[in-house]
Amino acid sequence: MFGLMRSRSCSLGPDEKLRRRLHYCGTCKSIGSRYGQGARMLLNFDSVFAAEVLTAVAGVDGPENWDRSFQSVNCFRLPSDDAIPEPVRYAAAMTVVLAEVKIADQIDDGCGSGWRALRWGMSRSFRLASADLVERWGFPIDELWSHVRRQADVEGSVLAGTRVEGDPDQVLRGYASSTAAATALAFRHGAVAAERPSATDSLESLGRFFGEVVYTLDAIRDVAEDARAGTFNAVSAAYGTPADRLPAETRSAAVRVLRAMQADLETAIERLPIPRDRAALFIDRLRSNIDRVVGSRRLTVLKSAPTLSTAQSCSRKRFSPAQRVREAFSIARAAAAKHFASCKPLPVRVTEAPFVFAVAAVAALVAPAAVSAATSPREILDALFNVPVIGGALTMAMPPMGPGMGQAEQARRRAQQNAPGADSGESSAECCCDCCDCASDGDSSCGCCGSCNGCSGDHCNCCGNCGDCGNCCHCSNSCCDCDCGSCCDCNCD
Repeated sequence: MFGLMRSRSCSLGPDEKLRRRLHYCGTCKSIGSRYGQGARMLLNFDSVFAAEVLTAVAGVDGPENWDRSFQSVNCFRLPSDDAIPEPVRYAAAMTVVLAEVKIADQIDDGCGSGWRALRWGMSRSFRLASADLVERWGFPIDELWSHVRRQADVEGSVLAGTRVEGDPDQVLRGYASSTAAATALAFRHGAVAAERPSATDSLESLGRFFGEVVYTLDAIRDVAEDARAGTFNAVSAAYGTPADRLPAETRSAAVRVLRAMQADLETAIERLPIPRDRAALFIDRLRSNIDRVVGSRRLTVLKSAPTLSTAQSCSRKRFSPAQRVREAFSIARAAAAKHFASCKPLPVRVTEAPFVFAVAAVAALVAPAAVSAATSPREILDALFNVPVIGGALTMAMPPMGPGMGQAEQARRRAQQNAPGADSGESSAECCCDCCDCASDGDSSCGCCGSCNGCSGDHCNCCGNCGDCGNCCHCSNSCCDCDCGSCCDCNCD
């Protein structure tokens, strides 16, 4: 999964988690149903966000508006065409078309034959999605591609030696304008799918500022990678810094521009014709994800927007294999008892009960929460065909991949965890949030990363003094990567 609007579901309540899952799985299943199972790999956090926004604008984002095929956690139970909500169907089509745009951009950047093979393999899905947009909603697909070509022309001219003169901050925003126009067009036409023509202008503003933020954030994040590959980078071009590492003052200037774009985007979200709590949730998610990349200080860029607290602990207790088996059997017994108390004829209940117990026991090993909440044997069986659950189970079963940590590093991290005042890690073995992504009120429960000592103020105190300039350090293996210049004082010894 990729994209800006990543959701930390561990900080959400049960109702909001269900709403989030329905949009996540709904968009994914809609892509699979309309454009083939292979196209589901194009799903990203931003397409889910688009589905959430459009269903909220249409007033159909509640669980009662979703077909049972969406309610099911079985990833291979796809909805029929007439069961897909129109805003979700639009988001699915737009996901596939914008993925084609992204692949075309990679090919233009000379990224190799792999992207060409992917475009060829997905060509049927791309044609179907484009046809859906044009025929069902009258989407101006040619206009979208004209914005894409204009973006490529601007970047190509800069790489050829043409320099845009003027204030670097404005030049940076200018580089993002074509991408912003494309995303504005995509969101604007979402009003047709949502059947809310009155929301056209507000959705267009949302799309424009969203495109600016995504483009600029990617440029800040990809400076080193673009320098190595010799491809265009908007930040390097605007401020005239071709090196693979931005000077601290240049990065600060680019981040200031990004924060101004963020303020515009938050204002656009607040002006959407959606419930205020939904807008607050989207704004909080936006802030969390931008903070994760450029710094964890929570800047108040829109005072009138309500802010949700994300200080809930994302930690879970670690179970030993024996404990997990005992828990699975306990859940399976409860599922079998629930089935035995159903209204089916007694001979049927007696016959089916052992099978329900066996399936529930296996499913509860990998998806205890889903099985506990199941109301029928079908829902229990569905849990075994949930791709994220299967992936999570394989991840738990497999040893760590990559370079790993040496004995000295493991000893250092154990010493940090056992130090006075440090989080012992007893209840934080499985975190679904970044350990350095701390809440603004100083929640120190996110100690699952051994190199983090908890939170200090509104940022994570990790990797020596890197936390002094926000969440600009990213702990990896035995050291930390700081990308904010000289303001970081990393002690990786």
